[in-house]
Amino acid sequence: MAGMSNEKQQLLDWIESDRDELIGFLSDFVAAASPNPPGDTTVAVKHITNFLDREQLPYRLVDPQPDMANVVGTFEGAIPESIWF
Repeated sequence: MAGMSNEKQQLLDWIESDRDELIGFLSDFVAAASPNPPGDTTVAVKHITNFLDREQLPYRLVDPQPDMANVVGTFEGAIPESIWF
């Protein structure tokens, strides 16, 4: 693609090389029960934390209620920007 940055091409190459793993992870995540109401995210959170543990990536859980946790991870990047999901 004309004018594509090196970083963007690296990202696209990484996505393509791990395509099957990414599709599997996201398919399983979307299928994880997290009904709202009542807002129980236990199964979805477990899916994410299992992945982060396996990849040895740091995270913490913020849980306003025991069955409604949020996963918070901090990762260093090349530029000092923050992205929140």
